Amino acid sequence: MVKVVGYTVGVDPTFELIPPDVTPSTTTQWTTVDLSGVIDEDTTGVILMIDNTGNGADYAVREIGSTDSDITNGIGLQANALYMVGVDSNDDFEVYLGTADIKIYVVGQTKQSVVYFTNDVAVTDPSFNSWQQIDATAHSVPSTANGVVLRVENNQNKRNELGLRHGDSTDDWEKSIGANNHTGGIAGLNDLSEWGEYMNSTNVDVSIGAYTIYQTAAANIHADMDVIIRTSTGDVRAILGSDVATTTAIGVAVWSP
Repeated sequence: MVKVVGYTVGVDPTFELIPPDVTPSTTTQWTTVDLSGVIDEDTTGVILMIDNTGNGADYAVREIGSTDSDITNGIGLQANALYMVGVDSNDDFEVYLGTADIKIYVVGQTKQSVVYFTNDVAVTDPSFNSWQQIDATAHSVPSTANGVVLRVENNQNKRNELGLRHGDSTDDWEKSIGANNHTGGIAGLNDLSEWGEYMNSTNVDVSIGAYTIYQTAAANIHADMDVIIRTSTGDVRAILGSDVATTTAIGVAVWSP
């Protein structure tokens, strides 16, 4: 089953028509991936497709300067996953690839709409075997956020259950997470800054990698100006000038001249 859990509006994020392959040649160690020339100058993070064409293997993704170092859980046999990570001022992030069969593609870029943590923020385990509400503001997320980008991890050599949903959702979908597996997840926040989470074991961990902030679309302002002299009866006597003003986009959080 496939369900739409959300959608984007405007130009943040943007998505690649042909996602570039940014896989480093080095494996079995943390490696810097340089996206200079691949992403825009004002990009703060990227949406990655992790594609494994071989057997199950370890992989990990983190921001530059992060001390998140867990590389013991990976991706399944001939599987793929989406992952979001922040980039630094040099357009860099880090990956660990356990095998050359894993490829990394940039499928999208984020700007002001996503705020990334250098180190993921661990989420306190809820009560098990039922849907529970998780307060994002208790985990370093501001009340202005409207969603969370999560890292979910199963540290056990057996399948467990982990489910994520919007804070106001009643969905009760398949909650299985593979043995020794980790991937990215997203959940929308309700007016109380809560998302829903289902967990069955202490062997499953959830952490917050980033949060999203509502962005209104930039407005394009265009104006025409004519200078006209009219007679007292309203007839046009002369047109002294006609000018078309410049069209400009007014940003979300800044004044534009």
